[in-house]
Amino acid sequence: MNARRASPSRGGIPRSFTAAARPANRSTNASTSNAAIDTPSRRFDRKRRPDRPSLRSPIVLPDTRLIIVTGKGGVGRSAVTAAIARVRARRGERVLAMSMGSGFGLASHLGLETLGPKPQRGDERVAALALDPGSALKGYLRQRSLPTRLPARIFGVLVQTVPGVRDIVVVGELVHESTLPSWDAVIVDAHPTGQIGSSLLAPSVVEQLVPAGRIHDQAESLRRTLADPSQVAIVVVTTPEELALNEARTFMELAAASGLTTAMSLVVNRVLSSPGFTSVPVKSGPSADAARLHLELLSAQERLLASAPVAERLPFIFGSDHPALVADRLADGLAS
Repeated sequence: MNARRASPSRGGIPRSFTAAARPANRSTNASTSNAAIDTPSRRFDRKRRPDRPSLRSPIVLPDTRLIIVTGKGGVGRSAVTAAIARVRARRGERVLAMSMGSGFGLASHLGLETLGPKPQRGDERVAALALDPGSALKGYLRQRSLPTRLPARIFGVLVQTVPGVRDIVVVGELVHESTLPSWDAVIVDAHPTGQIGSSLLAPSVVEQLVPAGRIHDQAESLRRTLADPSQVAIVVVTTPEELALNEARTFMELAAASGLTTAMSLVVNRVLSSPGFTSVPVKSGPSADAARLHLELLSAQERLLASAPVAERLPFIFGSDHPALVADRLADGLAS
């Protein structure tokens, strides 16, 4: 498999992802269960079941079994992932939140200290884990009845060094988890938009490189699943800032052009709310300066968002530095 990880190009989007948007000629997991979940003592479970929000045009909160959350670094992907997981859990669904990275951000937003390869119970009974590529590769081989009796370090080297293996194994594990009867929904805190494109397109690349056989069939199956809007949705998180918004829009345009998926939602995080006045209410002083700055930032924000295909706006949360509480309040915004 020679699906190479390309170097980033402008806007943080990989060149491989950009190239995939152009037409190309086509050639003729370890499972988890609820019984193995650890339960921490800290909890923010408020045991509420709000009404389900509208899921039609635009898609605010996808109803698919697998939701992949991405966005430029620093826009709040982990917070939004945790918020979506909380909303689905409040419906009474069995939810698994997965991190494709270290998991520290997702853990803190679910009231946990760290995440490992085995699921733990966080706030609102959301199970969470950090995806381990070595374990994912073993599961990938086991699911396909291929030999797995090799030392773990060899699997680790294989995943890290052979082009394309890591991407297709990780994507295969995400899809596999979403098919397990243990979960009603799997919410993924994915890599930034500058990295996730190559992973999501790996099945398509491998399918073209390998003309026939078992590997081709497996890659084709993964590609079809990712492109199925009834099974998989992508949530792209941004902030009302020009660089983050441009990268999000570029990613969505390229994803649609490459045939990756049509089920995408743009969620804008940290949106300033209206102060309730349209002109500075006092003439001078710190209050006047603060009011003027708020109105200027609000005006710039609205200009940026005017032409963006925004599905949901999440508020800038002032005065709260506890990640779990931030995710809880964002969940309220998504469910309202």
